Amino acid sequence: MINQFAYFNTSDTSESLEITYKDGQETKTATLSLGQNELVDKKKIALQLGLGNNHHLIENVSVSKTTTNIKGEVVRQTISLGEKPPAFNLEDILKNSVILDIETQGKMAGASITQIAMYDLDKKAGKFIIPEANLLDLSPTGMKGEATYDSRASKLVTLPENTTHLELKRLHSLRNMYASGRLEESQFPKGMTDSEFYKKALHDGLDPFSKNKENIENIEKFMLQSDKFQAKQYVQNEDLFGKLPIDRDKRALISSISEYRLTTDELDEYFKKSIGIGLDEAFSGGVGVIQKKNMRDIVRSDMPEAFKDKVLWIANASFESKQFGAHLRGYEREVYDALIAKDAISKDIT
Repeated sequence: MINQFAYFNTSDTSESLEITYKDGQETKTATLSLGQNELVDKKKIALQLGLGNNHHLIENVSVSKTTTNIKGEVVRQTISLGEKPPAFNLEDILKNSVILDIETQGKMAGASITQIAMYDLDKKAGKFIIPEANLLDLSPTGMKGEATYDSRASKLVTLPENTTHLELKRLHSLRNMYASGRLEESQFPKGMTDSEFYKKALHDGLDPFSKNKENIENIEKFMLQSDKFQAKQYVQNEDLFGKLPIDRDKRALISSISEYRLTTDELDEYFKKSIGIGLDEAFSGGVGVIQKKNMRDIVRSDMPEAFKDKVLWIANASFESKQFGAHLRGYEREVYDALIAKDAISKDIT
């Protein structure tokens, strides 16, 4: 017996169906013609063969199609319909699996990737990577929100050396303040692209890394208004929290992550307080903590090494693949720009 199926003839000619079925103890074969744009399923075939509702007697249905291969040769291909998939062992698949999850500083394009966690189910081992502060500029696309991921215009923003994730979160917030019209035009004129904004903010002495307390307080107030979830982790002035609950254990952990000083002991203590078990019990194969590693190196070495010959499970595949894809396009952009600078290619092809 084969699985239920439906087949639609999308070719410009009729097709022949070859059917094998049981008639008592005897196995018989029959041929049915399927017209152009005609739909057929197992139940309809059973009725046409005079089997009534006994479609379980059908053992195989195949269709032969004439196609042209890449060499221009006409070939005939036979496809079995409703064929049972090969058996698999779920335990074997899980043993050969790696789970990936990341954290970013926002939901929209260009948000910094702050944490990358990988878990090998077979080895029961974890790897926790804190990337070096990273920022993408997608403004050349002229698009907004998720649509910006579909462009090849991603650019890597050069950040000051030793930029922390806290400082980068403030920069993100400053950019959002500008977008919502909350900054003085004398400092940041209207109509600036992300590239122009970041250049001015990072190099003209107006950046959120300054020691100007009033500047930082305004940014933190905006954070609490626009992104309470991350504000509870990044805002330093707890007097601004009002009645918001404060998780000081988590804030201490995020502070260590932001400044690249996380220890396995600190992570172990946080696990015990938050889920009741330590790292030894959660990861019997051990946990590796890697900090302040360049995103390019993570994408080029750590991730391929961890995923080689593995089944990959991603916590939010649609979002996270776009984040990594945006970084890859940034590296691609660098290659194009270098080739254009050497007159090796025309800028019109990029």
